[in-house]
Amino acid sequence: MRSLGGRIRRILIFLLVVLLTVMVNVLAGQLVARYNLKLDLTASHLYSISDETKELVSGLEKDVHLYVICQGREAITEYAEMFDRYDACSDHLTVEYINPDTDLIFIDRYQEEGVEIALNSVIVESGSRRRVIRFADMYTFSPDGTLTMFEGESKVTSAVMNVIREDKVKAALFMGHGEDSPKVLQTQLIDGGCEVVGFVLNKEVPDEIGCAILAGPQNDFSETEIAYLDAYLNRGGSLLYFKDAGVKELPHLDAFLAEWGIRFRYEAVMDASYNIDSNPMYVVGQYVEHDINKYFETHSYYVVTPVTSPVDEDFSSVAGASVSVVLGSSDRAYSRAVDTKSADRSLNRQDTDTAGPFALAVASEKNVTKPDGSAGTGRIFAMGTHRFYEDELLQSTAIGNSAYMNELVSWASGSGDAVWSMAGKQVGAEKLTVTSEQIRLFSVILIGVIPALVIAAGIIVVLKRRYL
Repeated sequence: MRSLGGRIRRILIFLLVVLLTVMVNVLAGQLVARYNLKLDLTASHLYSISDETKELVSGLEKDVHLYVICQGREAITEYAEMFDRYDACSDHLTVEYINPDTDLIFIDRYQEEGVEIALNSVIVESGSRRRVIRFADMYTFSPDGTLTMFEGESKVTSAVMNVIREDKVKAALFMGHGEDSPKVLQTQLIDGGCEVVGFVLNKEVPDEIGCAILAGPQNDFSETEIAYLDAYLNRGGSLLYFKDAGVKELPHLDAFLAEWGIRFRYEAVMDASYNIDSNPMYVVGQYVEHDINKYFETHSYYVVTPVTSPVDEDFSSVAGASVSVVLGSSDRAYSRAVDTKSADRSLNRQDTDTAGPFALAVASEKNVTKPDGSAGTGRIFAMGTHRFYEDELLQSTAIGNSAYMNELVSWASGSGDAVWSMAGKQVGAEKLTVTSEQIRLFSVILIGVIPALVIAAGIIVVLKRRYL
């Protein structure tokens, strides 16, 4: 009897252990599904979402629906991992998988409304507002067909922010003076919630233009165009000006900017310490306390200002405008006349170069009275390079030029969250961007400090063994 009782006890304990194991597994599965506790072990965390996205989605106050058009979740397993993370962030956001072969009523309804239904596309909808993201839009390929970027999070979060916003900032790119037409920048602004239009200054600038962008003009403005621009700014408008450092004089435009305290020197800034790609002309800007830079107080990105002219910091003669330095160089920077005739064409520092630091970008603001009698602020941001928004710099996740453009448009439009967008994620190994100063520091540590410590430790061990 005692043997039988012991056997029953062991069986009961075994069954209890099995039951507890099953319960723990079921509970763990529910926790993983509810809070999305899966690990993304891809090199660039392709299917994870950033803290910025989590913060935005968790703060939703309107219901947003993501309809993924596919032949079942298992058909796009990796793709769906990202949506699981969105779904776990907020009760206001739901993800639903729509099979185009079986959910015919859904498909017919949207097709009747003119919505293009494509396999693996995503419909982001809130109320009557919607955005459609094609599967191909989430990926970027190199010219040889190699997959280079996954932009799933960027596109989806941008679409979510677009459908919950009632008003869009209208950004105007000025045309007619040989300005740049930066495609990546335009795409970024559109994805971030802006309406982007081209504008020729042959008429009054409409008041609904929240931000005007003057991107590297090659030719001067007429007096009539300057009058239209002046009237726009004196009604509370805003201008983002990016100068081409290679253009020496635009008399009418230069005189207008001088009234706002903005004068450029026909020089190029270089910095042998704070640059990228070991190129002294790709200067890393230093943040100065300003509303434009608040985002970067808590986000550790640096911005690159390639081939930039310094701004004259003598603001004493400005009438009615308040001018502030927004980005500066380090005190190791130096500048050289663009048209220098020196026989030494290297970028190394020369005795004739001007010592830094320099102002790389400034913001000028004037208090104005709008036509309706209300008070307003006219704003100009000016930077000495038109290469700040180069495609490669905006697409890089290692530097902050893309985020900085968003902050500029938000500041210019007077809204703290006017634009939101983020760079895609590199597929495979991503180039690590470090400054020359960091390279020197790493070299000292790896070549000097660590070997010295190892040698010192060896000497100490030898001495202890000899004399103890």
